[in-house]
Amino acid sequence: HPDNADYYCDFGIVQAALGQLGAANISYDKAIAIRPAFAQAYNNRGLVQAATAQSESAIETYNKALEYFKSQGEFLKQAHLWNNIALVNAAMGEVASALSNYQQAQTLYVEFGSDVDNIDVKFNIAGLYNRLRRFDLSIKMFKTVIEERSKRGNYFGVALANGDLGIA
Repeated sequence: HPDNADYYCDFGIVQAALGQLGAANISYDKAIAIRPAFAQAYNNRGLVQAATAQSESAIETYNKALEYFKSQGEFLKQAHLWNNIALVNAAMGEVASALSNYQQAQTLYVEFGSDVDNIDVKFNIAGLYNRLRRFDLSIKMFKTVIEERSKRGNYFGVALANGDLGIA
């Protein structure tokens, strides 16, 4: 499959699932070499970079994927990318950037995402507000998240939100 970008991207997904992150990254690079505007391969490479603490590279790669998803009108995939960028920025301690990224994701999720997407990004934003010691905002958001996750039977998600609410 030397000329099949989809093959290499799919193979990278399998390798990543098996914990072979270095090999997965090589597969994504091959997919991108074959199809330079392959947004999903950039996204997946960013996931591997984020998982291996290559934070700045992950953000660069995610931004490249974001550029291609924007040109393709893939709004939900853009929202997921903004969420991923926010996660990396939060891990690097760039809380203000992370909050801005989450808010960009939230705007897209409101229009194009599911209720679960909206609840999850609200949970992430509430966690950032906890880090910023804006407990007035985080408590309100965590209570909303708990209520919405309870309605959907997401008891693990309820437990996570209750734990963070306890911190607030």
